[in-house]
Amino acid sequence: MPKALRPLRDGSLAVALGVTRIARLTGLDRTGVEVASAVRPGAHVLQVTNGKGDTFERAAQGALLEAAELWAAERAEVEAWGAATDLAAHHGEAAVVRPEALAPERTEPGASELRLAWRIGQDLLGGAPALVPACAVHCPPAGGPLLGAAVVPWTSNGMGAHEDLAAALLHALLEAVERDLLARALPEGFTEEAVAARLLDRSSLARAAPRAAALAGRLEARGFQVHLLDASAAADGPTLPCAAALVADVEHGAVPLAAGYACRLEPDEALHAALLEAAQSRATEIHGAREDVALGDRRAAKGLAALLGGTRARRHAGRMPGVRGAGAAAAGVRAVLARLRRAGIARAVAVELSAPPGVHVVKVAVPGLLLSELL
Repeated sequence: MPKALRPLRDGSLAVALGVTRIARLTGLDRTGVEVASAVRPGAHVLQVTNGKGDTFERAAQGALLEAAELWAAERAEVEAWGAATDLAAHHGEAAVVRPEALAPERTEPGASELRLAWRIGQDLLGGAPALVPACAVHCPPAGGPLLGAAVVPWTSNGMGAHEDLAAALLHALLEAVERDLLARALPEGFTEEAVAARLLDRSSLARAAPRAAALAGRLEARGFQVHLLDASAAADGPTLPCAAALVADVEHGAVPLAAGYACRLEPDEALHAALLEAAQSRATEIHGAREDVALGDRRAAKGLAALLGGTRARRHAGRMPGVRGAGAAAAGVRAVLARLRRAGIARAVAVELSAPPGVHVVKVAVPGLLLSELL
């Protein structure tokens, strides 16, 4: 059994997280994709987290690691107090990530003058320690440590968990880049113009993305229409492969249309992961246990499915960008950071959160990256 699966074998991670059950959701749907659910009754953010994969073990691992991210986010720590302006005057501007830099469109004026709690992170681009508002890192329950005004809305975006620190960091960075690229490529969602510009020609998948082509074929054999979009190339964004997958149910069943998104180092990885996430989205909605998932709009789904089916695909999967030969997670991290630099991103601060033994949880704060509203 691979090292990454050891917490599943001995059950220690589930116990530490307070997970009482790992359920197999695969049989609730007909996609054939393995989907697992980890139930954490004492959780604050979400009591149910999901994972997907080619095997149930991988799906269960994903559900547990997502639970670990939220478990760590709920356990707030404070390493400094003060207003951003005062801390910058004392430590230098480069040592402080101001609230306005993280959420410029959602931060109230004067946020830098408010006394806040702060976490210490490492600037992966500059190399020096930097202070990040604790409210951007943590989401504590009632009775938890006070963090000051929530001037930066908390989100799980940019979080990663893994037994290997570099792998956790890579996951966190790719997730942050994914949301940015989606915001740039699909700023108004799946409009007629965006679909026409980004819909991938399925005939181009066989050579450029064989794993994704194979999975798409299996889904179609089970009664679905598969549509893949290239969300990689966008003005001013990092140059990494990003994919959107939409899976339409030709039988118009419980979930008429489901979407999945992914950013990876290789196009095939991104397209395959987006398809897996779309399948997970279907199972999640059918399961009905996630507090943050509402029923889809059937009328809107029907309209989008018709648009996708009636659009001529012009984009070639072989033209998606990629990182060749990245290999280990540490090399992948370096590759992502290099592409952030090329995109003009000056800072990428990683904060390591407290986590159960044997697991690393990381939150990255990257001023300048956008946050898509697509789910």
